Amino acid sequence: MVRRMSVLSEKLKYFIDQKGLSIAELAKSSGIERSTLYQYIKDRRPLQNRAQLEAVMSELHLTPDERAEVLEAYEITRIGVKNYNRRRKVREIMESLLTIEEGKPEIVKAGQKKSSMEVQSQGLIRGELEVNRIVHQVIQETAERGGELKLLVQPDYDLVMESLMLVKGGLENTRVIHLICLEPDSGQDGCSNLESIRRVLRYGIGIRSYEPRYYYGRAKEHYGSMSVLPYLIAADRCVIQISSDRKAAVLHNEPRIVEYLNGVFDRMCQQSRLLMVSIDGFGGEQARWGAEYIRTVNFSNTYEMCSGLCSVQFWDERLIREYPAVFFAEPVSPADRRELIERILKAAEEGWYHIRMVPMEDFLLSYHWEIVIHQGSSMLFQYAFENQFRIFQIEEKDILDAVFDFMENMAAGSNVLDEVQSTELIRKWEKQYLA
Repeated sequence: MVRRMSVLSEKLKYFIDQKGLSIAELAKSSGIERSTLYQYIKDRRPLQNRAQLEAVMSELHLTPDERAEVLEAYEITRIGVKNYNRRRKVREIMESLLTIEEGKPEIVKAGQKKSSMEVQSQGLIRGELEVNRIVHQVIQETAERGGELKLLVQPDYDLVMESLMLVKGGLENTRVIHLICLEPDSGQDGCSNLESIRRVLRYGIGIRSYEPRYYYGRAKEHYGSMSVLPYLIAADRCVIQISSDRKAAVLHNEPRIVEYLNGVFDRMCQQSRLLMVSIDGFGGEQARWGAEYIRTVNFSNTYEMCSGLCSVQFWDERLIREYPAVFFAEPVSPADRRELIERILKAAEEGWYHIRMVPMEDFLLSYHWEIVIHQGSSMLFQYAFENQFRIFQIEEKDILDAVFDFMENMAAGSNVLDEVQSTELIRKWEKQYLA
């Protein structure tokens, strides 16, 4: 059996051949022993020395795009393709949070526009457009009446989920229970569960009362062509079963069938687990929840990523000069800001609080978001925007492992200041802006 070369060895060999160099010539110009470089290129020894890799890339005179290809191959070889994919997906999740409020669709208030017809007829529905029309109509009418809307669909069923977002104003009195299939091995590329989280966070912002739950299985098997009607949308008056290709459906409004299918969904829910608990921060709930959270959580293996004065963690001195008004009813005085900063610095000096500053252009969150993850136990996404203040709590292990690995890797990045440098920078800003 022929052993496959690593991605990095293949990539380096390709560029060496393309540039018309020999290994001997490259070894001499890069200052690496010829035998060592030969072993790297032939994949008989892993290239783990970043300085040597930089020397090789420099002598190959790579373009920025070619350099990016080699560095990607280096990371894949170093940590494995699955871990590499998962780190990229976590980064994608965080980057998507930067613009989540910009992507909000226009709100359609309940009662503004009545549905064109009552959902009365039942039976087979043919054609994707007709299925989509009935789905949206059922969601709209449920929003107008209130109650519960039960979804057995994957988060990538955009038509259903975006229909919910479009009637967001009408879902104030509607509880949405969303049952999701997570894959025990996180899919072939290791990212299927992470992609579900990316979408679920968006729906958690757009839908006021949203309860995502999950069970383990294989989505391709459950929603594949062998399942005739795998999707289920259940309300109190009707239920829709939708085919795997989403081009046919059966609409039920006979009370006995509606009751039976609602019961099927409820039994599945009893065997599922909450994927995310959403807590509205207004009305005093946040304070009560926060007190209990601090009392019960172990902070020994914790990473926090945010950009507020509660934990300054990226290079944006604007948050020292003027704290965003979204967090307070009126501007925070320089004296109050100085007191907050002094508390942070004192905690750092006492050794129980650690700060790593990241350049603003490399930071992945706006001040609307904060992420706190406790290794192996739980993770929080905290969101503040205009009149909305929400906390999302996630405990699914596969998600926690991926995010913790990303945060740990990011904290050790070459562009991150160490603790001494970070506290020195904060003191500099304090003197500069709050003296």
